[in-house]
Amino acid sequence: MYLHATLTSRPGRMTDLAATVGRAAAGMEGHGMRLLGAYQTVGGMPGRIIDLWELDDANAIVDALEGASRHPKHQATMERLGESLQREELRLVERTDYCPPWQPASPDARYLHASLTPRYGQVERVSAIVAGLRQVLEAHLQWRLAGAYRTVIGDFGEIFDLWEIPADRTVDDMLIEARAIPAFAEHTRDLPTYLEAEKLLTMRAAPYCP
Repeated sequence: MYLHATLTSRPGRMTDLAATVGRAAAGMEGHGMRLLGAYQTVGGMPGRIIDLWELDDANAIVDALEGASRHPKHQATMERLGESLQREELRLVERTDYCPPWQPASPDARYLHASLTPRYGQVERVSAIVAGLRQVLEAHLQWRLAGAYRTVIGDFGEIFDLWEIPADRTVDDMLIEARAIPAFAEHTRDLPTYLEAEKLLTMRAAPYCP
């Protein structure tokens, strides 16, 4: 099981938020939680940080929070978070069928985080489409799927895909190129029928990303 955390900074406080979350994340380790990746936006919706944690089980979150609350600097950390954090969204997620083995983030890499909201009852159809798209995007655009997860507790049925993408080209240009590939057009033809919403964020590894 995994925890997908989306943190939104107060305007102008992104640097402060990343620094404080990095210190807090270090305190959460060792209680059945392991930070796999941490990313912050460079395009799309500004001021977002996304953390992905691996959990021993659902109780690990409670254990980690209780352990952190006993730390002497806990209250000071919470006060600093209150100064820089505007919103926090937590979801328990599991790996999709097409999720690859996890690889550590490259410090200088650029990432595209895609949040997909399937229409009711269409999670499996959307997952199958994205699994097919993975082959096209990795073969033709040199994208690499870093992780793919779906919610089990949170906004039900959401899918989160994290792609490592070339740093020397814009996402818009690459998607225009993709639409000219017959296999891409074939896989995406029915996507509007099954997909309710899509949000894309261009990201890089946060300073505390392992």
